Amino acid sequence: MRRKIGKRSGFDDDHVNGLVKDLVSALDSVVDSTIVKTTVVWAPPFTLLVNHFGGDTRLNSPDLVECGRAVNLTDSTVLVAPGGCAWAWVGQGQVRIDAVSGLTGGVKYELVFKVTG
Repeated sequence: MRRKIGKRSGFDDDHVNGLVKDLVSALDSVVDSTIVKTTVVWAPPFTLLVNHFGGDTRLNSPDLVECGRAVNLTDSTVLVAPGGCAWAWVGQGQVRIDAVSGLTGGVKYELVFKVTG
């Protein structure tokens, strides 16, 4: 989870303590999934900012970075079906994208990445 709830226990009512504990457990189990859109002239590697939903800086590596959509802006008649995405965690909310199957160097693309975890 992106943000931690400050007070997790120590309430006067044991029932409230139990409810807060259950709520925090439920919120911690929510998977963070963020969509990142960018426009680039494809020339890997490039660095992609992958902050958490809401803009908080991601401090740990995501579990998955995938390119779900690529639109060729250089020649709109060319259809693109991006495949596998090779990436590495850089730190401070950034990943380095080393390769995306189906993209051609020197071509301008609008890319949509899904970042999970």
